[in-house]
Amino acid sequence: LGVSIGGASPEASADKATRIILQTNFQIMAYTQPEASTLVVGMLSLFATLRCRLPNLVVGDLTRSSVKACVERGIRVDQIKHFLRTHVDDPATLPSNVLDQISLWAGEDHRLLSRAGSLLTLPSAPVYDLARTSLLDRFGPDVIHWRDDARFRLFVDDRDDHAPEALVRGLMRAR
Repeated sequence: LGVSIGGASPEASADKATRIILQTNFQIMAYTQPEASTLVVGMLSLFATLRCRLPNLVVGDLTRSSVKACVERGIRVDQIKHFLRTHVDDPATLPSNVLDQISLWAGEDHRLLSRAGSLLTLPSAPVYDLARTSLLDRFGPDVIHWRDDARFRLFVDDRDDHAPEALVRGLMRAR
């Protein structure tokens, strides 16, 4: 499927058995030849909500839910865009607002990650380096969620009753 959604290269589709018009209001119209109709309808239904199907015309809408469902099935945004670019007369006519929105919809579930943890501000570079090394040695790479090397700050995971934070506090008392 990953190969097929891309469709043929623009050179190979010069005969334009299928021609797509994508409007700024997210409506998509595909003019097809009867022999290509089933394939095109199947491809469009992967990422668009189809509203009308006639012998030589398919009309649908790109919606948030249809694009997200497509991405959840493993189809990449660049594959959707490639399919659209391949089947329009002039790729420059694809509305940029629609192409941008497809990317935004696909990335909605990956914008923010919430993790419980503690922000530790350390007094100096040697203490910072010692704390970072000790945390990685004892708890592994997943314990540090974020770090600021210039300001000697670490955001560490809250696991095992704040054990990472307690380790760093113990190192600071020992110095």
